[in-house]
Amino acid sequence: MFSSVIQLYRASGTPRLEEALFRYAGPSNDAIRRAIDACEGLPPYFGRFEEEPETNSGEVTFSWLCAANEHGRFYRNVSDLVANSQSVHRGVLPGAFYLVEGDYLAGDPNPPEELERLERVCQLIGLLERLTGAGNSVTADGEAKTLLFVLPAGDKTPPKTLQLYTQVHPTALKVGVLELAPLRDLVDPSSDGALHIEERRSIFRLAVADVAASAPSGSPLFSHVVMQWDEVLGKFRHDIDCYISNFSFDRLRTELANIQTDFSAKLTKVMGDTTSRFLALPLPYVALAGIIKSDDILPSYLLFVGALVLVLLYSATVHNQQLELGRTKSAFKLVFGRLIKSSKQTTAEIAKPIKEAETAFHIQRRFLRRTLITLRVMAWVPIFGGLIILAYKFNPFFREWLAASLQQLVI
Repeated sequence: MFSSVIQLYRASGTPRLEEALFRYAGPSNDAIRRAIDACEGLPPYFGRFEEEPETNSGEVTFSWLCAANEHGRFYRNVSDLVANSQSVHRGVLPGAFYLVEGDYLAGDPNPPEELERLERVCQLIGLLERLTGAGNSVTADGEAKTLLFVLPAGDKTPPKTLQLYTQVHPTALKVGVLELAPLRDLVDPSSDGALHIEERRSIFRLAVADVAASAPSGSPLFSHVVMQWDEVLGKFRHDIDCYISNFSFDRLRTELANIQTDFSAKLTKVMGDTTSRFLALPLPYVALAGIIKSDDILPSYLLFVGALVLVLLYSATVHNQQLELGRTKSAFKLVFGRLIKSSKQTTAEIAKPIKEAETAFHIQRRFLRRTLITLRVMAWVPIFGGLIILAYKFNPFFREWLAASLQQLVI
């Protein structure tokens, strides 16, 4: 294993490398002997002894030819790793490598800060690939991926396709640790069913394209995006806020229109029922006319009782409509209260239409309420009139009292 090679290199005192070869000539000790034994059984793709170990008078000499493949490779530092590892540009950090400066073996704790930055850049390449759906698209030389982003058409400009060639440049390692959580959440398969997920992904792609398009002429686009990653996240969050705000505004407008239509229909239904009941209103007046013309007490009282029953039924119906009108008012206050609260949390632009709709509802409701009260009063007018006429025509005591009252009024 590659770790055995590093054990040998460290036991040798981390000597200087000479074209992928290091030598040792010095005292033999337990650490050296254990490392030699471990390396002698390794497959050749991990490296090999160029000069077999020789022990003489407690001294041991050997030289080791290091491998240069995916099974293990020595790099001077992180910059050397970036320059000589093709997998890094495809977003894959090698699994077996050793950094001479800093004495760091892949997998050891406390990696160098620059290596952590490189790891984040590699993760970014993989996440952007999933965001664009580019699959395993790579350039002809097989070193880096080509990620496609599209700028939408402007007023005077056509759509533009940007190609992000994911060649990692040393400048990309000068930024801090990249914040990848927002992008990771977007491309996570578990987010596929989330609300507006496709719109959010499109907005993120546009944010990357906008920042890439602002790169200076001749500057590598991918490195520019990495250097300006905070700007990408800022654009994404701003555009998401704008999208959610506009979406909420449209939703509130649609909801307002539906509420207006619904409650207007309720009031119209009450008014329609009132209109149909209005057709029965002249009947008590007809009965009143019959009482006035009749000189017979029995027909007069029958007409009065019939009119009274009709008015009681009519009044009960109108009262039920008044109760329905009250329930409609309570429901309106409940629904509009929630709508007003939502509008304050999203945008003030819809406050005026809400106020106008509320005013229109109350005007229509007050008109309908007054109409119902008027109809109810008009229904009882012939009843009280008929009662007075019956008393005047068939009750002498009432006639005497009325005559005396009118005489006192005149005097």
